[in-house]
Amino acid sequence: MIIMLLGLLIFLFIENTYGIYTFGFGAAFFTIIRLLALVQHRNGSEISRLPQIRVLSAAALLGAAYLMYIGSTSWSVLLLVTAVLEVYVTFRQK
Repeated sequence: MIIMLLGLLIFLFIENTYGIYTFGFGAAFFTIIRLLALVQHRNGSEISRLPQIRVLSAAALLGAAYLMYIGSTSWSVLLLVTAVLEVYVTFRQK
């Protein structure tokens, strides 16, 4: 998370392409960790709903990194979607 935050701050304030790459690396690492957590939470053939939502949230981060890379300004919407999903999952956990 710190790598993504650092990349986002570099992208916003310095407007350097290194910020995009730093954010993208952090998002990819975050997605890998979420996928590994999804595999660990499997109960037989069933997968709990909350880890699936977290993987969707991580995929939205990858989408935000791609939109930053192509120069679109709608990356902030995907970042907001990620934040909302993470807050939802946090309050739904037991």
